[in-house]
Amino acid sequence: MKNRVISRVGIAVVLLLLVGLVGCVMPDQPSSQPPENTYSTGDLLANLDALQGPSARSLSVVGKSVFTLPGGGQLSTQDLASYLSAIKTSFANYASSLTRGSPYLVTAVKLSWGGSNSGLMWVPFTWFHSASFPVISYQHGTQVYRPIAPSRFDVNPLDVFSSPDQMGALQNYVECVVGALMASAGYIVVMPDYQGFGDSGVTHPYVTATLGDSVTGAVAAAQAALARSVVKPKTRLFLTGYSEGGYATMAAARAFGGAVTATVACDGPYDLSGTMVQQMLSTTQAPKVPWYLLYTASGFNAAYGIDLPSLINATWFPKLSLFDGTHTNPQIDTAVPAGTFPSDMLTPGALSDLSASTGIVFGTLEANDGWVGWTPRSPVVLVHCPQDDVVPVANRDVAVAQFQEEGVGVAALVKTIDVQPVTFIESLLGSTHVAAYPTAMLAAFTAIHTIDLSTP
Repeated sequence: MKNRVISRVGIAVVLLLLVGLVGCVMPDQPSSQPPENTYSTGDLLANLDALQGPSARSLSVVGKSVFTLPGGGQLSTQDLASYLSAIKTSFANYASSLTRGSPYLVTAVKLSWGGSNSGLMWVPFTWFHSASFPVISYQHGTQVYRPIAPSRFDVNPLDVFSSPDQMGALQNYVECVVGALMASAGYIVVMPDYQGFGDSGVTHPYVTATLGDSVTGAVAAAQAALARSVVKPKTRLFLTGYSEGGYATMAAARAFGGAVTATVACDGPYDLSGTMVQQMLSTTQAPKVPWYLLYTASGFNAAYGIDLPSLINATWFPKLSLFDGTHTNPQIDTAVPAGTFPSDMLTPGALSDLSASTGIVFGTLEANDGWVGWTPRSPVVLVHCPQDDVVPVANRDVAVAQFQEEGVGVAALVKTIDVQPVTFIESLLGSTHVAAYPTAMLAAFTAIHTIDLSTP
């Protein structure tokens, strides 16, 4: 009897040790309940509803939301409802269908690397069951205010309204939820903050090839974070993103040497030295967001140390300080209002060089065109809204032509998808680029999953 008791005690001790060992290996997956920062799709979709619920409506006048679009136009409550509905229905339903209506719970994990870089990772929750999933690196769109970054995601949607940059906070919230929905379908989703956001205090290198470093760093940090987890990353890596995120997706493909499973970029300014320069040089039609020129100048100076006084004239030069990560979209829109012609910001020498496609600045832009520096070795899908009023579709068309020049083999890897914007009840200045986000990301995720199914 005594030996039997000792034997039982010994077994119990061994079991306790095993439980302790498992707890050390998987501290984020306790046996009784999901860890903190774990959410269901129902939780996430309900929170999207809260963005237009009674608490939100009480902050605005009838028919208008509190959100101001880039360029200064105000987003109506009807438009906000259409925008969010496209995420809650079409995108969420598609993601759920990939798991036959049983989406994973997802866990939000902050990523940190290199001392000053950060990001967010969404991981499917598996209750101790070992599983491996493909990785999607999802690059976010243009932001200006440093605290608004994926790593700062707060599940409480009402915190969006307390942000000094409400439209930026809304965009970040929605993009993080989209990342979570992709993860709920059985993907590990990595969302880099980029240099200049989250933990990084440097000036953001806006639309430069250096953004690829943020993606490679985030993916490596994600792999390290999962090294002792029951959830493992598969070797399949997909890149996607919208707007600046579309450009960053191309920059990431460059950083990975084209060696990814697929590159799916949406509505990005890939043709910096052509389409975007011509838009900024126009003297007949001001672009929807004129301050993109100053942001680009600031970003290229951060990355390459260009001679800003020779580029931006004395009247506009002081406004470059608006892009230090401490200013908001409303502050910048006020300082550089819609209707401003970016060509008025340039020095005579810069105007001459850019118009003639010569000079150091033009050469630097050309070296950072999205297709430069890498050759596709796997599928490339370029999604774009033909009516995009901020990032013209010519960016996509020029990129396709450049890839086609590399030969039949490369051209065969490149596909295009046209998408339509969410139908807004009211037509507002600058809304098409925003309205195309839900349909573009659905097309991108569909393309990713289709390629994933066909990949050994």
